[in-house]
Amino acid sequence: MGYNNVKCVESGGPKPGVGCAGRGVIVAMNLLERLEAFSDDIDVIIYDVLGDVVCGGFAVPLREDFADEVYIVTSGEYMALYAANNICKGIEKLKSRFGGVICNCRGIENELEIVGSFAERVGSRIIGVIPRSELVQKSEIEAKTVVEKFPDSNQANLYRELAETIYNNHEFVVPEPMDVDEFEEFFRKFQ
Repeated sequence: MGYNNVKCVESGGPKPGVGCAGRGVIVAMNLLERLEAFSDDIDVIIYDVLGDVVCGGFAVPLREDFADEVYIVTSGEYMALYAANNICKGIEKLKSRFGGVICNCRGIENELEIVGSFAERVGSRIIGVIPRSELVQKSEIEAKTVVEKFPDSNQANLYRELAETIYNNHEFVVPEPMDVDEFEEFFRKFQ
């Protein structure tokens, strides 16, 4: 049992260059199901999965009905949005419920405008904004969350607000991702 009665499981992947991390997701989901980890006494289950939907293993929570909704966490950087657009392609293919984009700010120029425009272009919206904060790194060093290490901080309050927003969200779409040329044209507008 973790902080504040949160149960947490981390699934490791193969050694670099040896295997597919997506396969690790498949194995982890099957193991959790066999262990009956998805019991009725759990309020919310969150999967933090890498945004590389090129590998089908990362889509397992959606494909196998282990997840009801998807949120994309991205910055306004080119490669982050490129991956976010690819994730939208996977969500669209699986006809999953997309709840919105969370802007994990990196401090680049016009970042909220870029991410907001991206969210709108794929048919969604920004559901939360998380500013860059040194409290994240300070908490990580002690293997704690910001809410645990700095419970009274503005950053912790932003995470609480985001959690409440997601928990109470009832607005879902199937995204409309861009093809490669559309994405290039979209991003050039901000250069």
